[in-house]
This record gives sequence, structure tokens and C-alpha cells, in this order.
Amino acid sequence: TVMNLFLFAIVGACVGISVLFSQLYGLGDMEQFRKEHFQSLMIGIVGSIVLALLGFVSMPMLLHVMRTPKEIEGYVRGYLSIILLGLPAAYIYNLYNSLLRSVGNVKAALYILAAAAGGNLVLDLLFVGKLQWGIEGAAIATVLAQIFSAILCMGYLRTAMREFMFRRKDWGISGDLLKKTVSFGMISALHQAGLYIGKFFVQGAINTGGTDLIAAYTATTRIEGFANSFGDSGASATSVVVAQNYGAGKKDRVKKSFWDSFLLLMLLGLVSSVILYTTAGSTVAFMLGSRT
Repeated sequence: TVMNLFLFAIVGACVGISVLFSQLYGLGDMEQFRKEHFQSLMIGIVGSIVLALLGFVSMPMLLHVMRTPKEIEGYVRGYLSIILLGLPAAYIYNLYNSLLRSVGNVKAALYILAAAAGGNLVLDLLFVGKLQWGIEGAAIATVLAQIFSAILCMGYLRTAMREFMFRRKDWGISGDLLKKTVSFGMISALHQAGLYIGKFFVQGAINTGGTDLIAAYTATTRIEGFANSFGDSGASATSVVVAQNYGAGKKDRVKKSFWDSFLLLMLLGLVSSVILYTTAGSTVAFMLGSRT
């Protein structure tokens, strides 16, 4: 829950920034696009470092408020410390993934995401399964996968989509763009992190029930997160399409794409709810194994 509180704030900020990218792309203003690219990258790196420092400083208080059991507090601190160190890499990856989607290159974004997920899986098996590094190994695998995917995104842009890369003349801070970047990023960050602010307090109650209850709750939230990811991804995609058409001045397509997406996501939500309801029990049992 604490990890997602920080990570989804970063993801949300990048979703908000992708709206700006999409509007500028739809407008065809590549000069402003490249300036926003540089500005959002610099601001985000600094912001993610500040967020990581805030996480380190507030970690004792957060774990206390959540009533983290003493027997697992050391594991939690070790895992969170590594994740917090990787926040800048997480921001860079999510920013460039958002940039690729905002210009319609969803294939490259998907391939890089698949490479990151595959790399994370392999590293998990190596660090946790083979080398027995425990929970720190899982955290290191996550951070390394994020660094790998960030490098892939930047390398792809520099080689295949150079027109979207900022140049020396694009360096600098524009007051108007800065205001929009902060506004869009903050609103979306609060939206994404809001769920985990609520879960933070729920986790405090769960933690008083012992490690078995914590394990069960963690397993079910993994399933919930998987189910919610379809809606979150669909909403992000809708934002991109609507913003592209808004930037291009195609107001009729703005309305059509919004309502088409709304109906599609409603249908997807109903289907995923039915699937989740009918398979949740067996999935949780599989995830918990002998602890069931």
C-alpha cells in the first residue's frame, strides 16, 4: 500500500502530462512539444527525488500509523527503501511510455512494457528463487526492470522518433507550460493516489490481525489491482484520444471518442466483475498456497 501510494502518484502525474503531450501533438506544435518534453523530464526527476526523500523521512511514521507488526517491519523497511531509490527511474519510464502513447505509437509502448515485465519476472526468479535474496531481491528486480525500460524508451525515441526529442534550444522553463504541467500532473497524481490514501488507513486495521490476515489482504489487493488496471488503462487511453482531437480542434470527435470509450469501459467493467466474482476464490487459494 505504501509503495503504491508513491508509485501511483508518479504514474498519475505522467498520465496528466500525457494529456499535454497529446494536445500539442494534435495541434501539430512540435516546438512546444519538445519544450514540454524537456520541462516535464527535468521537473519530474527533481520531483521524484523529493518524493523519495519524503518517503525516507516519513517511513517510520507511516509504518507506525499502519501498525506494522514488528516481526515484518524489517522486511517492509528493506523493500520500501529500495523502491524509493528507484522512483526517478519509475518516473522516467512512465513519462516516456506516456509520450509514446500520446503520439499514437502504442506498439512501441506495448513492446517496451512487455520487455520490462518479462525482465522483472526473470530477475525475480534469479534474485528471489535462485540467489535467495528475499524481499529485497524482489524490490531490486522491480527497480532494475524500471531502469531497463526507461533506457529502452529513451533509446527508441533517439533512434526512431528524433523529431520528438528536445534539442539544446528547447532547454529552459516556460511559465505557461510549467503552470499547465504542474496543474495537469497534480490533479491526475491525486486521482491515482487517492485510492491508496484510503487503503493506507484500511491497512492499519488489517495489520492488527497478524501476518496471515496481512498475507490474505495482500493477495486480494493484487487481484483487485489487476481487475482495476483495465479501467485505469482505458481511462488513460481515452484521455490521450480526447486530448489529441481537442488539440486538433475536432470537437465532434472529442465527444464521439469520449462516449464510445465510456460505453466500452462500462461493458469491460461488467465483464471483468463477473469473471472476478466467479474466479476470485480459486485465484486467492492459488496465490496463498499452503497458507489458505
